[in-house]
Amino acid sequence: MAGMYEELAEIYERAGFARFSRQMAPHMAGLIRQRAPSAHRICDLACGTGEAAVHLAQQGFDVVGLDASARMLAQARPKAEAAGVHVQWLQADARDFVLQRPVDVVTCMYDALNYLLTEDDLLSAFRAVQGCLQPGGLFIFDMNTRGGLAEKWGTDERVETPEEDLCVIWQSAYDHETDVNTVVLTAFVRERGGLFRRIREVHRERGYPVTRVRALLDAAGLRVVALGDVDLRPLQPDTDRFLCVAERPPA
Repeated sequence: MAGMYEELAEIYERAGFARFSRQMAPHMAGLIRQRAPSAHRICDLACGTGEAAVHLAQQGFDVVGLDASARMLAQARPKAEAAGVHVQWLQADARDFVLQRPVDVVTCMYDALNYLLTEDDLLSAFRAVQGCLQPGGLFIFDMNTRGGLAEKWGTDERVETPEEDLCVIWQSAYDHETDVNTVVLTAFVRERGGLFRRIREVHRERGYPVTRVRALLDAAGLRVVALGDVDLRPLQPDTDRFLCVAERPPA
């Protein structure tokens, strides 16, 4: 995960990639208030450019924003400063991170966990989460379903021009044998002098059966307390993204 979102970090906001986190952050804050009303300290795992972490800090939470990409964190820091809030930024891998102090809630948004391409890696991340949660603490995250990756992304090519000086080309292909979707992102950014610079990154996400995600959470010592679509309504055959609330059982 550390090799991705490096060059792309500088155009992440301009390309609209933070839109989902911007939409989800108030929803996450509401879920935390509802399901963990006494929660104060939160870790936003794979926080990216800090959209959700900053929003949670604005809601009065003590927030740690953790990401593997130094360049994404470099985009996040000035965002917190501009908002007038304090966020502790930490560069670490989701599979083996350790926090100095336990937290009440861990959040992880925008299918970041789909980037973990093996069950062993996903289990390692779940164990790291379990290890940093207070007893009774919650882990709230979303993931793309297999159907979502296969149908919503599938084999597709899109060209987007969010700004006059920016063009982004998406090329995706889903492998039904491995349940891995590969996206080649190519961006052309106009620089001073009028010349365009090319950015290219390859991103891979794996879709997991919901039953396997539940089993891996259980193996990591986390108990699922709610699971559904992003509004926690019952899953349907065409649900492309699910939201899960898991708990580290009280001592």
